[in-house]
Amino acid sequence: MDPTKLSEAVIRDLSRHRSRNDIILDVCKASGMQWDAAVRFVHQIEINQHGTIVARQRPILVLFAAAFILGGAAASIGMVAATLD
Repeated sequence: MDPTKLSEAVIRDLSRHRSRNDIILDVCKASGMQWDAAVRFVHQIEINQHGTIVARQRPILVLFAAAFILGGAAASIGMVAATLD
């Protein structure tokens, strides 16, 4: 596999919080690298592309934050309504 495509696949998988061992196994299968070389390859991408990986994770974090805020607001309203009855 082309190193650029392999790097993009690793960035995508890291952004999706996929298991590091699964990513390394995929790198080994796609490129024929030994495990230790694939570990170094994934680690190097994590370091060099940290900003890109974090930026791709943000939409997920925003959704989780919104869900927690709405859940907290609903719980608060429920408590107030139960208290006033």
